[in-house]
Amino acid sequence: MSIILGIDPGYKITGYGIIKKYKNNLFHIDNGSISLKNESNLFKVIKNIYIKISSIIVEFKPNYLVIEQIFVGKNFNSIIKLSYAKSAAIIASSNYNIPVFEYNSNKTKKIITGINNAKKNEIQISVKKILNLPFYINKDESDALAIAITHCFINKNC
Repeated sequence: MSIILGIDPGYKITGYGIIKKYKNNLFHIDNGSISLKNESNLFKVIKNIYIKISSIIVEFKPNYLVIEQIFVGKNFNSIIKLSYAKSAAIIASSNYNIPVFEYNSNKTKKIITGINNAKKNEIQISVKKILNLPFYINKDESDALAIAITHCFINKNC
C-alpha cells in the first residue's frame, strides 16, 4: 500500500490531492486548496505553503510527493513565484524524507485523459471517473489528484 500526495503548485492557490494505491486499485483520501489570495507578501506565501504541506504530510504520512513541473511561459515573474511555491512543497517533503517526483502537464493530460492537450474540465471528468468520486472538485485539486494518479500509472511499484 502506498499513499501519494499530489501537488499543483500555485502562488495564490496551491492544490493538493491524496490518493492511496492498494494492490492495483486507487482510492481517494483527501483533496484541498491552500488559498493565499489575500496575502501579498511573497515570503509569507512561501511560509504558509510550507506549513500547510508539512501539516498534510504529518496527518496523512504519504510515501511519495508528486508535483507538477512548471510550464515555462512568457511571464517570468509568474515562473519565479511558481518556483517559490513549488520549492516550499519540496522542502516540506524533504524534511520528512519523502521522495519527490515531478511530471509535466502534457504527460499527465495524456495519461489521465488520453489527450495531450486536454482541457481542465476533461481532467476533472477523468479524475472523477478514475477515483470513482461522487462529486466534482475544483481544477487545482483535480490537477493535484491527476499528478498523483499519473505517478501510480507510470511507477507500477508505487
